[in-house]
Amino acid sequence: MTSGSDRDGRGGPREQRTMFSADLADPKARSAVVREGASGHAARRAVTTSDETRPRHFAIAGAAGALGVTVAAALAPGSIVERSGPGPLTPSHVAAKLTCEKCHGTTTVGTQEHRDAAKSACVSCHGPHPSTREGHRKAAKNGQLGCPTCHTIHGPQQGVRFADEGNAVRYGTSGEVVVSGLSFHAGRTVLVPIIAAKTCLGCHSTSPSDPYSRCTIASLASEGDHAPSVCFDEHQEALPSDATDVAGRPLPPAKGRPAPRDPSPKTANVSLPKKGVCGEQHFPDRPEAWEAARESASRVPWVGPGAGRSSALAWLGAGALASALGYVASRGASALRRRKRVKKGPAPVHAAERKRLPVIDTSTCLGCYACVDVCPYGVLEVQRYVAVVARPDACCGLLLCEQKCPNGSLKVSEGELVADRPRIADTLESLDVPGLFLGGDITGLPLIKNAILQGGRAAEEAIASAKRRAKASSDDLDLCIVGAGPSGISAALRAQELGARYVVLEQANVAESIRSFPRGKLVFDQPLELPLTGKLWLEESTKEELLSHWLRIVRREKLAVREGQRVVGVERGVDGVFTVTTLGLEGGSATTLRAKTVVLAIGKRGTPRKLTAAVPEALEAHVHYHLADARTFAGSRVVVAGLGDSAMEAAIALAAAGTHERDAGTRPTSVTIVHRGATYSRGQTRNIEEVERLRKAGRLTVLFESEIERLAPRRGGRETLADEADSGGLATIRSLGKGGSSREIAFDALFVLVGNIAPWDTLSKFGVRPVGRLGPDRQPPPHEPAVVR
Repeated sequence: MTSGSDRDGRGGPREQRTMFSADLADPKARSAVVREGASGHAARRAVTTSDETRPRHFAIAGAAGALGVTVAAALAPGSIVERSGPGPLTPSHVAAKLTCEKCHGTTTVGTQEHRDAAKSACVSCHGPHPSTREGHRKAAKNGQLGCPTCHTIHGPQQGVRFADEGNAVRYGTSGEVVVSGLSFHAGRTVLVPIIAAKTCLGCHSTSPSDPYSRCTIASLASEGDHAPSVCFDEHQEALPSDATDVAGRPLPPAKGRPAPRDPSPKTANVSLPKKGVCGEQHFPDRPEAWEAARESASRVPWVGPGAGRSSALAWLGAGALASALGYVASRGASALRRRKRVKKGPAPVHAAERKRLPVIDTSTCLGCYACVDVCPYGVLEVQRYVAVVARPDACCGLLLCEQKCPNGSLKVSEGELVADRPRIADTLESLDVPGLFLGGDITGLPLIKNAILQGGRAAEEAIASAKRRAKASSDDLDLCIVGAGPSGISAALRAQELGARYVVLEQANVAESIRSFPRGKLVFDQPLELPLTGKLWLEESTKEELLSHWLRIVRREKLAVREGQRVVGVERGVDGVFTVTTLGLEGGSATTLRAKTVVLAIGKRGTPRKLTAAVPEALEAHVHYHLADARTFAGSRVVVAGLGDSAMEAAIALAAAGTHERDAGTRPTSVTIVHRGATYSRGQTRNIEEVERLRKAGRLTVLFESEIERLAPRRGGRETLADEADSGGLATIRSLGKGGSSREIAFDALFVLVGNIAPWDTLSKFGVRPVGRLGPDRQPPPHEPAVVR
C-alpha cells in the first residue's frame, strides 16, 4: 500500500493513492482502481461519505436523547427539575413550591449571611416549634441546634408517606420504596420525617445510659450512620404519660412547651396548629402515625441510591426513545433533501424535438462544478474557472445541469430540429398513427432508467386508449408490445399489473440489446424502479448481472413473451384495431394477431454505420460492428474506429485482454483508436478517464484527427487468429491535420463503432414519420407504409 500527493493541472493539490491491486480483466475490479483524472476534465466529484454524515446524525440523536431525559425528569413526580439547586428538597417542600428567596431572601449565594438567613426561615412558615426536651432547648438557645440541624434542607433526607389508600412509601432523596402490607388511614396524606442516626450522634452516643438509646432499634445497629432514629416526639408529646413525674402527677407546662395532650375529646387539640400545611400534619392521632413510621423504618432502614431505579430507568428509556427518533428523523430529513435535489423537476417523458444545449453566462458562472458533476455524459468542463460545453455532441438535452446550477448561470436552450426522432405527443402516442405508442431509445431519450419509465407510461396510456375503443372485438388483445428490451419488459409488467390482455413480440431473445453488450460491461450505476416488481437495486452492474435479473423477472412474473417472432407487417383497420403479421426466424408460415393498441419498443440500434472506405471481401471476417468478448482477441492487433462510449468501452476491454493470469504467455493486445475529431467530443467521464489512463500507461494509442482511408488484406507472416487462414489486413490511416500524411497499420481485427442508423425502414412500416428531413443514409424508404388510416 502506497500513498502520495502531487499537484494537478490547475495547481491545486491532488492526492493519489494505490489502496489495492485489481485484475484489469475484470471490469468491476477495474472500475474500483483509483484512476488519474483525465486531462482538462473537472475535479473529482465531492462525494458525501458516512464519515461526514454519521457524526451529524449521532449528534442530533444525542441532543434528542438529552432533551428526552430532561423532559421525562421534569414531568415525573418529584423530578430533578423540581429538586434542582444546591441540593434536593423534601417532598413537602417540593409540594409547597419552595423557592430560594423564601428562605434566603435576597442575600448573596455562598455567604454566611445567606446561610444564616435560613435558620429563622423555617419559623416563618411552620411557626415556633420548640423542643419538648430540656437539653435540646438549651442547645437551641445557645445556637448549637436549629431546625436545619435535624431537618436538612439540601442534604440527604428520609421519611415515610402514608396515603389514605395503598401501602406506605418509604422515601429518600435518592428514590422511593413501597413498604408492602403497611398502611395508615387518616383521611389525608401523612408525611413523617425520619432522622438519620448520624444526625443525633453528633451530640449523643449509643451508650445505654444515653437518652438517645431509646431512639434506636437494636436489630439495625449494623446500619451505622444510616440507622434511623425512631423518636418522633421532639415537637409534640405523644401521650399524657410523657408529661408526668415519677408518681404519675402531671408536670406543669415548661416554658415554650405545648400543654400535655388530654385524651378527652374536648382537650384533644390543645396547642396544635389548626390551619395550613402544618395543621394537616399535626392532627390529634399523629402519634399513631409515628408507630406506623417506626414499623416502616424497621423494615426499610435507609433509602439509598438505586431505590428510585424504576423512575431512573423510565427516564433513560425516554431518552433512548428520543435518541432513536432523533436519529431516524435526521436520516429521513437527509433522504428527503436528497430526493428533493434529485427530483427538482418532473421526470422527462420523451426527448425534445429540437436539439438542446447548455448556454452558460460566464460573467456570473461560479465554476463550482455542480453542472459538471451531475452530467452523466461529460458534456461540460470547467476551464479557466468557468463551465464550458466541451462535448456538445454528447448532450442528450436533459435539464439536470440547469436544475443544479446554484445561481442560474446555466440555461438549456433549444436549437435546431433533431431530424431523426419520431413525432410523438406527451403521452408517447405517435402523432401520425393513433393508438401506436413508442418507448425506449427510439424516442431519442437515452439511459435504461428512462426506457423503463417510458415503457410503463406507454403501457398505461395505451391501455387507457384501448378501453375507449368500443368497436373492437372481445377477442382482440388490449396491447401488443414489439420488442423485449428494458422498455418492452417494463411495458409488459405494467400491462400485467393493470390486468390487460397483452403479448410481447421479440425477433431474437429477451433483452437482446443487453446481450449484445461486451462481456462484463458496466451498464449503469443507479437503482431502477420497475412496475409490479419494485426497485431493481443494482449499482455498478455488469451486463451479466443485469441480464440475469431481466430473465429472472420474466420467468417469475410469467410474462407473455414470444421470442423469435419478427414483425413483417402491420395494418390499422378502419375500426382502429391493428393487425400485426409475424414470421418466425426459423421459417414457417406467417401468423397474425389483432390488438387495440401497439407499443413500439424496438430500440435505436438499427443498422451499424460503416466506413467510407470499402471493405475487401477477404477482410469481411476481420471487420466487426460490436464486441461480444474481448478475451477472444487477447494478443491480437486491434484497430477501433470511433471514440464514443461504445468505442471507448471496447478499447478498454481489449486493452485489458490478455492480462488475466489464465492468459499467461500471451503477448499484450495492441489497441489503436482512430478518431476524426481533435479531442474527446462525447462519452461518459469515466470512459474518457480510463482511456486516458491506459494511453498514458502505453496500453493503447489514440490517433486524433485521423480516418481510415483504405483497407487491404495482408498475406504471409505469423497468424494471430486461429480460425483464419490469413494474417489480417492493413489499414491506411490518413491524418486530417496539416500535411495530411498517411501511414499503414497492420491489424488482426477492426472494430467499426461509429454509431448506428436508426431503423426508419421498420418505423415506416408502422407509419411513423421523423420530425424533420433525414440525410440520404437515414431517409425512410420511398414506398408508403402498409397502414390503413
